[in-house]
Amino acid sequence: MIRYLKKFINDRFALFILISGIFGLLIRLGYSYNKEFWLVDPVLAENERVARCLYEEGVFGGAFSDSCEPTSHVSPVYPTLLGTIYYFNGEPTIVGKSILAIFLATLGIIILVYFSRNVLKSSISVTLAVSLLFVLPFYFQLETAGDHETTLISLVLSILLLISFRIINHGWGKFINQLIIGIVFGFSVLISPMFLPFILVFAVCELYRNRFNFGILRRQLIVAIIASIFLIPWGIRNMDQLGKFIISRSNLGLELQIGNHDKAIGHTFGYHEKINSISPFDYYHPFVSQVEKERYIQMGEVEYMNYKKQMALNWISENPSKFIYLCFKRFIIFWFPINASTPYSLVKSIVFCFTAFIAFVFGARSIIVGNYKVSMIFTLMLSICIPYTITHVDYRYRYPIFGVSILIFFLALEAVIKYLNARRIKTN
Repeated sequence: MIRYLKKFINDRFALFILISGIFGLLIRLGYSYNKEFWLVDPVLAENERVARCLYEEGVFGGAFSDSCEPTSHVSPVYPTLLGTIYYFNGEPTIVGKSILAIFLATLGIIILVYFSRNVLKSSISVTLAVSLLFVLPFYFQLETAGDHETTLISLVLSILLLISFRIINHGWGKFINQLIIGIVFGFSVLISPMFLPFILVFAVCELYRNRFNFGILRRQLIVAIIASIFLIPWGIRNMDQLGKFIISRSNLGLELQIGNHDKAIGHTFGYHEKINSISPFDYYHPFVSQVEKERYIQMGEVEYMNYKKQMALNWISENPSKFIYLCFKRFIIFWFPINASTPYSLVKSIVFCFTAFIAFVFGARSIIVGNYKVSMIFTLMLSICIPYTITHVDYRYRYPIFGVSILIFFLALEAVIKYLNARRIKTN
């Protein structure tokens, strides 16, 4: 143990990550305290409601109903973490919720910095630049409030990148490695179905890179079976309590309908016209609408989500051109969000749009010239937005890919500097 401790202390990069992580943690704790999140009684979001049901009645439920009726509207992981904190604290605590979000956000950045240096083997300057994520304030409110599982999703994305590039660098390996990969992939889908496109895109790219080698395909099938087995207990629970085998979340129908209707403009909370003097989100979502909440309770979760999905599919089939337009608009909103309501919002929008633009240009160039690693990061980053492109987009949904886009931005900047230096040397 002492030998490993000495090795860690002598590793300057490990010490740098540790000190940077602690610094980032302290900054977010200070921000949270100054914003007084801990002193406010907030409107409880779905994850928080389910966590309280877990703590008070030991039931995973109550996403929308006042009683703790079983649900699979949210992932089982984040509410369970919150409920565990409440259990050890002895009561629901806003402090615990905030600290959990801060810890997850900081750990996600630490893994991304480690990925940049030790896996991608990027330069020290790029690694230091990516470490700016520890202090960039653009998402401090989301990283400290803890109302949603976004920080957990960001952490899992960093882990998925780490695992994926371990496969790229060392191959699919022995069965024990396939077992670990399968568990990580299954766990990520359990946390959020948005990771399913990521995993499928990665599997197809790896098959292509290995010229559709049957041995790779066989290993991928083993990983898929392990991931599926990992998801089965949650599916059985949902079959038992909700009457349907659901391996992740039940909310696809609701999300489709929230984003696809006559008044939709692409953004979750945006609107040009109200419906009966109410914004479309407030009109259609049971979290806000009392009418929808009562319909949800009366129909039951599974039937309600099927009802919403059918509404959305009917609208899409009747308005295919508008649906395509909304998908395009949601893609633009996701990657290039514009908000000029305040000077700070404008600066933030400029940073988001500029880094995304450079990431797109450099990612596309990497695909053309055959830089597999950068093109894979870019492609996997693109896959994350697929579910939001067909449903609806909000500012916070972009958080998990912000760090990755910053990484690609600085890799592009480094490539440009190297190119200019090479030209200058050649000229001289």
